[in-house]
This record gives sequence, structure tokens and C-alpha cells, in this order.
Amino acid sequence: MLVCCVTKFDEIGTPHPGLIVFPEYANGLEIKKAAHEYPESVIVAAVKTGQRSRGLILHRALNRIEYLKVNTDGTTVGTGRLPKLPVYETDDLCVGVLICMDVQIPELVRELVARVSSSLSTYKIVCIPAHMGSNWFSGPTLDVNFGNVFVALCNHTQQDRPRCKSFIAGPHRTKTHEQLDTEPLHAELKLQ
Repeated sequence: MLVCCVTKFDEIGTPHPGLIVFPEYANGLEIKKAAHEYPESVIVAAVKTGQRSRGLILHRALNRIEYLKVNTDGTTVGTGRLPKLPVYETDDLCVGVLICMDVQIPELVRELVARVSSSLSTYKIVCIPAHMGSNWFSGPTLDVNFGNVFVALCNHTQQDRPRCKSFIAGPHRTKTHEQLDTEPLHAELKLQ
């Protein structure tokens, strides 16, 4: 399963990605281009809608979840309420979404990871569309317990402040792929 963490459509650059992850506050036109060009790929993103950040899982031109960010940051206002679990499943892929700083909500993380872990799908992954500074996930091992699922964090690439680099982590919390700078990240998930 090929996973692409990108900020723009033209960074995908491969004919058959299984999963495409955009960062939080991604450009809606870039996401629409990806959904049009790659309808069989599962696309995860978070877009600004009014004063809220809305999570998306697009597959075959449809959004498969209803998820507004819970926590408030300096850009959007959170709902303060836990969402219905933002999970989507195909025969071979189960995807859960946490928008950026919602990774700080233990109950949401625990329930989401339990739901994704229990899937019969071949690939189980939690995606984090993010707009994070460098203080998040700074080491080679994740400081949040995501159990036995993969994690794909796609972060913004703005250079006006230090930032967390986009990464893929395998089960058991160790990063297996990480950006060197701001390049797109393409990783083939390896089952263990």
C-alpha cells in the first residue's frame, strides 16, 4: 500500500497511491484535483470551513465522515464535543482521522485506535492532517500510543516557523519514514 503525504496535487506523482494525506488547512482545489484524478485512492485532509476545521475522508468522490475538530487553536474554533468516530473502511484499508491537536484527547485517541485496530482490513492506519510546530512528535518514537496501527502525519510546509516534519510510523510507535525538509513523502507500508 503506497501512502503519499503531500501539500499539493502535483506532489502525488504516482499512478496508483492507496492513500493520499493532505495537511490541515489544505487548499480545497488541490484536494478536489486529487479526488478527480485518483477516485480509487482514499484521500484524507482537513479544510477550514468558516471558523471550523473539518476532517475529510474522500473515496470515489464522496466524503465518508463527519468530523469537526474538537480543540480550539489560534486559527479555528473547536466544537468541544467528541465526534462520531471518524473511521472509513474498505476491504483492504481501515483509516481513522485525528485533526492536529485532537491527538491530545486521550478518550478520542483510545476509541479511534481501538476501532481501527479491530478492523479485518489488511492495512490499519490513523491519519493526522496537521498544522504543527516543531514541539510535536520530535523524536524517532511517538509519544502518543497508537497501538498496533500505522500512523501517517502530514504537516504544512510553511517556512515562517519551525515545524514538525511529516512522517509515517509503523505499528509499535517507531517512525519508519520522515521528511528531510519539505519534500512530499511517499512510503510503501510494510506489514510485519
